[in-house]
Amino acid sequence: MFRLGLDIDGCINDFSSLIYRYASFFSESHGIIKEIDMSDYLIERYFGWSEYMNNEFWTKNYKHALTNTVPLPCAVEVISRLKGENVEIDIITARREGLREITINWLNRHGIPFDKLIMSREKAKACIESRIDLMIEDEPENCEAISEHTTVLCMAYKYNERLEGSNNLIRVSSWMEIYSEVIERIRAAQTV
Repeated sequence: MFRLGLDIDGCINDFSSLIYRYASFFSESHGIIKEIDMSDYLIERYFGWSEYMNNEFWTKNYKHALTNTVPLPCAVEVISRLKGENVEIDIITARREGLREITINWLNRHGIPFDKLIMSREKAKACIESRIDLMIEDEPENCEAISEHTTVLCMAYKYNERLEGSNNLIRVSSWMEIYSEVIERIRAAQTV
């Protein structure tokens, strides 16, 4: 069976864009006005927040954003189709264990099928332990660590564009591209 690992935030859903919008409004309310360009994965560094501001922002906005983000275009359809083609879907997220219920509720509300929900900050280790054949990820450090062991489809954002040309890493910009890559790998595995 082909095992597909999926990150949630920024890969299945539009969390990255949503949290940047929240951060822009928050920053403006604190006198920091900056055009959004999503060039840094760490928004607190991008906006130049103090530690206090960073804590205030995440305390006020994190759970709301997790609950209200929406799936990326075609994500639900592609994941459902792959599940129907006997692909094991393992959600591998760096979210804290305390967010399991919010996470499962969000996945169920949007009709996203999955076999396992793995909550771990050590995603490369989780991929090895779950024998993931292909991982969908966007966070730069996770992409690099995971790609040492398995192929990564890196959701293309400005904050991870430096990964262009990395070994064992393919940048993708849509779920239709992801579907094509997964099917190509399934077919290649079947002919071996």
